[in-house]
Amino acid sequence: MDNPTLCQNLVFNGKFLSAPSTGVQRVGREFIRALTAVTNVTAIAPRRTPLSDIPESCVLERHGWLVGQPWEQIDLPRFTRGRRLVGLCNLAPLRGTGIVMIHDAQTFLTPQSYSPAYVRYYRTLQPLIARNADLVLTVSNYSAEHLIRFKVVPESKIVVLPNGVDHINRAAARQAPLPSTLRLKSHYVVSLANTQAHKNVKILLQAFSLPSLRDVQLVLIGNATPNDFARAGMPVPENTIFPGWLSDEVLATLTAGAICFAFPSLTEGFGLPPMEAMALGCPAVVAPCGALPEVCGNAALYADPHDPAQWAKQVLSLMEPETHAEASNRGQAHAARFTWQRTVERFVKIISQHGFL
Repeated sequence: MDNPTLCQNLVFNGKFLSAPSTGVQRVGREFIRALTAVTNVTAIAPRRTPLSDIPESCVLERHGWLVGQPWEQIDLPRFTRGRRLVGLCNLAPLRGTGIVMIHDAQTFLTPQSYSPAYVRYYRTLQPLIARNADLVLTVSNYSAEHLIRFKVVPESKIVVLPNGVDHINRAAARQAPLPSTLRLKSHYVVSLANTQAHKNVKILLQAFSLPSLRDVQLVLIGNATPNDFARAGMPVPENTIFPGWLSDEVLATLTAGAICFAFPSLTEGFGLPPMEAMALGCPAVVAPCGALPEVCGNAALYADPHDPAQWAKQVLSLMEPETHAEASNRGQAHAARFTWQRTVERFVKIISQHGFL
């Protein structure tokens, strides 16, 4: 498929390149990085915004003097006339977008996780973007079902394009030592420090308050602090630590040594973190919610999102070496099927079928 001119009529919305490489921004960067391996890729980004982690071989144009949403809605369409614009991170200009990736319907499913202004903005803008786009991509059948259900995207326009997860292998190859300030016990579980309601981390805090997990640590990665959880009405047990944000390389080291990665979300459009963990050989325990059963399949272990005792039981089961090894091998084999090469190959096939090449 190596063809330098394959996507010459496409240009990518590069506004996301100014944001940290997490969530949808991670997907955008890895998608473009994989696509540059087979064809020339051009992205347009704001002139005045600092950028970071630009994928190699990506041709970057910088135009316009606005920033943020004004740049996306006013400047970007001016500089993409005559080319089909591709947006990978949920938002796009109301006019002039050919292809947009909308990852989920979270503002409809769990509005309590966001500010009222954020919910109003996304609920208003995304259906208009989808209506004017030629094609809408999303990352799972679950997301497609709900984007159609909430009338965000017409069924005739939506196509499922799953994420890859093999980017985590680069971090694993460059594993960095854990910080000396990170005082780990011999047995620990990794999850995300996030107070959003749909992330449901409170069930883990309740599980790790149980006597059966007294000697196991819960390591919560991310910006949220114990005070943030306390303000959200989620008391933090003593065996929980908050190392903050970690580099991909340090996180790979930490995850590879964990009992498991715990992910109790009540809804997810895809579920990248547990898939990344499985790719590293770390078993994942997830809730049977959202796209997680679809994406994780039988490679993950499952626990009721409202029953802390079930989470404790699954964690304890993985402390048995044979159980852990079997779950680790099963997870790695499953995650190996989700590569960015397959994603971009499917993308090229999709846009070819729709006459966009």
